[in-house]
Amino acid sequence: MQKLFLTVLCALALTTPARAQATINAARLSAVTSLDTAWRFHAGDNPAYAKPDFDDATWPLLQPDQAFADLQLPTIPSGTVWARLRLHIVNPAQPLGISLITNALIPYQVFANGKLIYTSPSFASRQRQYTPAAAIPLPEAPDVQLAVRVFVPPPYSLHYLPINNVRIGHLEAITDATSLERLRTLDEVTIAGFLDALLFMALAPIPLTLYLFQRAHREYLALAVFAFMFGGYYAFDTALGTGLLPFSEGVRLAYFYTGWLSLVAALEFIARFARVEDFRPIRVFQAMLLVGPLINLVNASAYQYTLLVVILLFLGMATFYLVRAWRRGRTELTLLLPPIIIWVAIVLYTYSAIFFPNIVSWPTRFHIGPVGISLDHVGSAIFISGVIAVVLYRFIAVSRDEQRAMSELEAARTVQHVLIPDARPSIPGLKILSAYHPANSVGGDFFQILPVADGACLIVLGDVAGKGLQAAMAVSVLVGAIRALAVFTTSPAEVLDGLNRILFGRQSSFTTCLALHIAANGQVTAANAGHLHPYLNGQELPLEPNLPLGFAAPDDPGSAYTETHFFLGPDDTLTLLTDGVPEAANPHTRELFGFHRTQNISAQSPQTIAHTAQAFGQNDDITVLSLRRMPA
Repeated sequence: MQKLFLTVLCALALTTPARAQATINAARLSAVTSLDTAWRFHAGDNPAYAKPDFDDATWPLLQPDQAFADLQLPTIPSGTVWARLRLHIVNPAQPLGISLITNALIPYQVFANGKLIYTSPSFASRQRQYTPAAAIPLPEAPDVQLAVRVFVPPPYSLHYLPINNVRIGHLEAITDATSLERLRTLDEVTIAGFLDALLFMALAPIPLTLYLFQRAHREYLALAVFAFMFGGYYAFDTALGTGLLPFSEGVRLAYFYTGWLSLVAALEFIARFARVEDFRPIRVFQAMLLVGPLINLVNASAYQYTLLVVILLFLGMATFYLVRAWRRGRTELTLLLPPIIIWVAIVLYTYSAIFFPNIVSWPTRFHIGPVGISLDHVGSAIFISGVIAVVLYRFIAVSRDEQRAMSELEAARTVQHVLIPDARPSIPGLKILSAYHPANSVGGDFFQILPVADGACLIVLGDVAGKGLQAAMAVSVLVGAIRALAVFTTSPAEVLDGLNRILFGRQSSFTTCLALHIAANGQVTAANAGHLHPYLNGQELPLEPNLPLGFAAPDDPGSAYTETHFFLGPDDTLTLLTDGVPEAANPHTRELFGFHRTQNISAQSPQTIAHTAQAFGQNDDITVLSLRRMPA
């Protein structure tokens, strides 16, 4: 490659003038003028290239920004290159100056007559970085040999003369022009990008606050991450576009990842907002997004196509999930679909115009006064406005529903507290203890202790299948029915039969129940509707099995409830409990507490039994009653 380059240089030396030179009549410089003169150009680094008497006649001549291919020159790999131009100044009336910038944001130094007169801020770090045009004073001499030293950082290479937009004029005019250029850059790049970064960063705490109030809605958390990442993306874009940050590999990777992670969070928000059941396709696509920025480090061209394909896939997945959710009755999602489509379409068009300007030639920027606005700024503003509108709509609706549910739950809790009071009635000859621990705010377990004639008592304990508000409402019906039935009968079988008549056909689930009549002399009559057997002095006491309540039609012969009789002697303890005790499960191993452990602790106090099951791992409502017959 080097031999080919030198051969081309020698061939050009035979046909080009001895020097690259421009004559400037200072008296006629009424304004800043562009220097379109050809420069001598050479690859390599040698301090002698800056000296005014260095012979550069063998260097090829190239216009600013001219492609090497025009002169059949090879591409120059990364490294240092030089460009030289002699200025002959006629009628120097006042100090002159120049300004220049290099293509591809690469660092450079400027020498005049062998002396260094300007160094770009990024030259020390040798990294690509945007450098605004600077006013560079020229020495007051009739002939000035300019030499520009440009460093091309790896992995980049040069395909054209890296000097662009070279201007000359009176130093005061050059200074004013460069100041105006900085203001124009501020208007074109900084203001809109900075406002976008500020907007998204300021919006991020809003969905985060919503998530703290409604922890079950993780879409708010995903939206907060999206806003923070997208704000970071615009912050990087502004910092890179104004030269606050260099285009180093680390900075570029962080810049790309903020953009790609914002897509990851946006898709997570859409999926959770649309209540997607199967997240596997989404996780695969998100994993692909995490690999995306690394492609740019390997192949920039492949990265361009990858980015466009990813944007199309994102639009397809988002549209699919939102439309499916809308068809399932989520009408509020119609507010979210148009902003997403508009946003993605604008992003797709913008990147297409950047990557393929020969195909997509329409403009991507417009102005509001002096401020330059990119189309992707408009698209992101439309998207976030639609998202905020839908999220606030959802938050208000969910808050209203939750407030209504909390009111209903509080009402149910109050009713249940009245139906299952903490204070137990005093039954002569019996010491009754109880423990009641619902799995949720309200539960499906219930018990009633009702004194009846002749010093006896009627005890009913049961468990409605399920938990929560629906089970609690069934409990209120059952407790009211028990109290009404106890007025007419104290027979456990008749009580269960009456409850079965009330429940049959009224609920989809079933209820287990245990009813006992305990006479003053200790005689016990019990009937069991599919409930756990009681424990007498720590031993399981089998009862006649019968179907749960509400399971069979009242007139069905199989629905008849049979009674079992036994005696409760002095100091005997009868323990009744619901299946929340044996069905307690270890949260780590999922091992059940089981009937063996239940029997081992059945002679202990109700609170001890309940706390033991809770410590093991409560899954269901837990109710324990103990009846001890006191000695006469």
